[in-house]
Amino acid sequence: MTALRCVLLAAVCSINSLAFAQDLAENVTNELGSAEWIWSPAHTKNDIPVGDCYFRKTFDVSDPDVGEVQVTADNEFELFVNGKQVGAGSDWRQLQVFEISAQLIKGRNSVAIRVRNTDQGSAGLVGRVLVREKGGTYVNHPTNASWKTSVREYTDWTAAQFADKEWIDAKSYGVLGLALPWGNEVVIAGVGARFNVAKDFVIERLLRDDEVGSLIAMAFDAQGNILASREGGNLMLITDSDDNGTPDSVGVFCDKLINVQGILSLGTRVFAIGDGPEGVALYRLRDADRDGVAEEVQAIVPIRGSKG
Repeated sequence: MTALRCVLLAAVCSINSLAFAQDLAENVTNELGSAEWIWSPAHTKNDIPVGDCYFRKTFDVSDPDVGEVQVTADNEFELFVNGKQVGAGSDWRQLQVFEISAQLIKGRNSVAIRVRNTDQGSAGLVGRVLVREKGGTYVNHPTNASWKTSVREYTDWTAAQFADKEWIDAKSYGVLGLALPWGNEVVIAGVGARFNVAKDFVIERLLRDDEVGSLIAMAFDAQGNILASREGGNLMLITDSDDNGTPDSVGVFCDKLINVQGILSLGTRVFAIGDGPEGVALYRLRDADRDGVAEEVQAIVPIRGSKG
């Protein structure tokens, strides 16, 4: 009974944090304007050079009461409100939350963000500005094509009265939680995390969602390669093509099976449960010439019932 009371107490104490997370999830994906990953249209998505990109959003407030910025960027960002730096971040998987009530002024306000791409490839900015006037309701300014952007740094570009007419509209890469390559990996800093990592351990991203999709089962073969099952797709083989210790190449190991939900590798044979030529069954696959593709596919145990 004591343990139950502790669990209930912990649940009650976390209501505010959970409600905040739920509020964010609902508001950044609602019809009123969801937060989108954005960047400068001067660059090509997924081939963005190393360097800085600058963003601005201006808005008017008659009688400011409360303000907050929820933001993250791939790879690093600096946040300014009306010319004053209020925060920074370097982990795109963590949506940082900054209180900006003290920085808001009557009249024209600006939120300016410098984003630094540290390695060529994907880059983006996502978040929203929440502002409430005294006696009013929250107004949401999510990142989208209404934000202004430049790849050139201007004098006083963070100031509220800076003339950004020469800046261009940002390009949207898609909605937070759906846009690739970031997918649904972004969580709110301090509220929750997708993974609980033990001390002295780290999580490293190996492949993007658009390369492997949603995985439902994994195993290692005799050579140390990864056999992975894509949801709604085939059984894949993920290999280290340049022998640097990091898997980087994705190929189809067996195109005769889909939705594989159990994998066991023994030498040149692989046993897998999935939907194949003879329906849902336990199949024996064999890559006799070790070229990374199964030439033999044989059902050995049929499985009755529904898939799932």
